[in-house]
Amino acid sequence: MRIAVLEDSLIQQERIRNLLDLSHRLCFFCTVEEYMESNFYYDLLLLDIELGSQNGIEFIKKHPDKQRFIVYVSSHSETMADTFDTNVLGFVTKNRIEEALVKKVNQVEQRIHQLEKIALNLPYETRYVYRDDILYFQIDNGIFVLLKDGTKLSLVNETLKEIEATLSDSFVRVNNNVLINFSKADYLDVKNHKIIMLDGTIISVSVRRWKKVKEHYIQMRTSI
Repeated sequence: MRIAVLEDSLIQQERIRNLLDLSHRLCFFCTVEEYMESNFYYDLLLLDIELGSQNGIEFIKKHPDKQRFIVYVSSHSETMADTFDTNVLGFVTKNRIEEALVKKVNQVEQRIHQLEKIALNLPYETRYVYRDDILYFQIDNGIFVLLKDGTKLSLVNETLKEIEATLSDSFVRVNNNVLINFSKADYLDVKNHKIIMLDGTIISVSVRRWKKVKEHYIQMRTSI
């Protein structure tokens, strides 16, 4: 993963350098100008908010597309509410860098993996779709997949078990007939053992899978 660090303190840069895995390609910048002069597109930008006379939040509003995702690293937790945007995946305060930054970077890496495309075998073609665009797979006179834009595709030559084996942990079997993308679950109806998807679909969770589904839901919510 290619990571840019836009931080004007060399001490903070060194803290971050010492924490992150060597497998990441790290590039450090002290100013907005240096960052904009770089020819690379970054998977993740670790961004300070106060950059001398410049403001990291205002910079991103003007230049949202040089990086895929952003995690703010700042001493000013009171500005957290102002940082939320579609490609902002978190906020780490500088006094918690050692305990929180690695975990947050790992979450971003998992998110990027979810955006990878997978091949779906349709009756007359193979179509590639992003994992993140899938709501769920279901057995109903064959297997179909429902995408978040409402598209319903019938699959051939695949079983639900085979599909489950190729996907990440974010896809969970909730009953014998349905495999959901858990990142697209809206909430869990604990009383009735059902899960409600973002499109409003209500899916029953089987008794034998309820404990695993509930644990997965709690883990997902607490990791945000």
